[in-house]
Amino acid sequence: MFALNQELLAQSANPVRPAVMSFSVDIAKLKSSLLSPFFAQMEEAPVRSGPQAIIASAKSLSGSFSLPASAQDLMTMGPQEDLPFDFMVQVNFPDSATMSKIWGSITADFEPTVVDGMDGFRLASGETPNMLFTQLDDVSMAIGTPAYIKQAGKSGNSKGVNDLMASLPEHSVKLAIDLSNSTDLLDEVNDMLGGQLPPEAAPFFEVAMKVESLKFSFDMEAEKMLVLGVRGRDEESTKEIFQTVDGLLNMAKFAAGAQLAQLKKDSPKTAEVASKLLTALKPKNEGNEMTMEVTRPEGMDEMLKESIESARKSAEQVTQLNRLRQAVLSIHNYHDSYGSFPFGPSEQKISNDLSWRVRVLPFLEESDLFNEIQTQEGFNSAANQKFAEQMPEIFGSGSNKLSDLAHIALEQPIKQFQDITDGTSNTIMLVQYKPGLDWMDPQGLTVDKAVELFTNLADGESLLVAYFDGSVRKLSKPEMTPEEFRSALLPRDGK
Repeated sequence: MFALNQELLAQSANPVRPAVMSFSVDIAKLKSSLLSPFFAQMEEAPVRSGPQAIIASAKSLSGSFSLPASAQDLMTMGPQEDLPFDFMVQVNFPDSATMSKIWGSITADFEPTVVDGMDGFRLASGETPNMLFTQLDDVSMAIGTPAYIKQAGKSGNSKGVNDLMASLPEHSVKLAIDLSNSTDLLDEVNDMLGGQLPPEAAPFFEVAMKVESLKFSFDMEAEKMLVLGVRGRDEESTKEIFQTVDGLLNMAKFAAGAQLAQLKKDSPKTAEVASKLLTALKPKNEGNEMTMEVTRPEGMDEMLKESIESARKSAEQVTQLNRLRQAVLSIHNYHDSYGSFPFGPSEQKISNDLSWRVRVLPFLEESDLFNEIQTQEGFNSAANQKFAEQMPEIFGSGSNKLSDLAHIALEQPIKQFQDITDGTSNTIMLVQYKPGLDWMDPQGLTVDKAVELFTNLADGESLLVAYFDGSVRKLSKPEMTPEEFRSALLPRDGK
């Protein structure tokens, strides 16, 4: 990945230590695998900077890390001091346009600097002054310490790390750690932390301190999908590592038994493949190395598609529920400020022909948009029509720019909490209305229309609602009858 040549070593006041850990991730390969839905969701998420944006946009990642000369150096390091170890993470992008977009987000958040003759950026707070963000070329960037970045593109790993990486198959994820020349440091860490750990964690820590090297690789598309190799400092250490890992895996398999039993009812095929994978997680103790290899089981594609789709639906539902929570919170904050809810006629200097969504904009960090809207005019005025396409994402994420969050339009709108005599935890405030409404339109859902939505739910479907107490729930017909649902929409029916 990068080289630490003798000239560089000679020039350095603090000699550069060879990397004891190296990793590589072929993100492009992962994106083309059955994990593609996860990456697609990540790319669509409204994150424009930070690690998530980098990973979502990158083609590949690779990196190497050294260890500090002393554990004490790491434990006593202050926030404004240099890192006592070297590292470099290189990010490669598919094209210069993607690189430019990500690099722009970094330059906006950090301050420019020059370190050892290299232009780059660092944290504006001045923390870890020797950590640099720099552009290597049109399609790659690096994050790390100057000593490692200077020789980007070559290899400064220890021979042990390089040998371990070379022994692994060409998987999309690879990791190698060689601690064979770091026993003094590990013993120091053991002395410093060993006596401070909880009794239940101490045995595992002691075993971890006996690891001399580790190699790991994973590729969901490969026939041999997982490879693991761990060496101890000696055969006795390796035996202890094997016994610990084997015991932990057996405990995990036992704990997964109940979940597999339920999974067999819901998805027999997925349960079958999951059971095969658990069975395959069986380490071997071969002399001075503990190894484990997992072959890709038959039916893996179908199981992954099913699992990913289920996870996608769950993540989407969490997103929808969080949007509802944010909307309710903004309405509560509006009530705290003005002494009334933003439904129905407004006592503020805002047109009654503008929705509650417009009125709560200042409580959603959308004051700039609120100030642009002509609040004395209705949603359909010539001046306000241009804002129809500027709906904040909290109100809906559809391409039609219609809000799927609707309030219940009552004959006598609820103005204050005391108007809800049936209790705030029993009265529905908002309903997710999939067909959608113009987000600036004050129209809401009538009680009859909301009951119709609930009544027409198919088996397995649910309706997302928010109550006046701030709670959000999924409602389905097995949990509530249409009559009970109607009653939950009415704040003063005594039920």
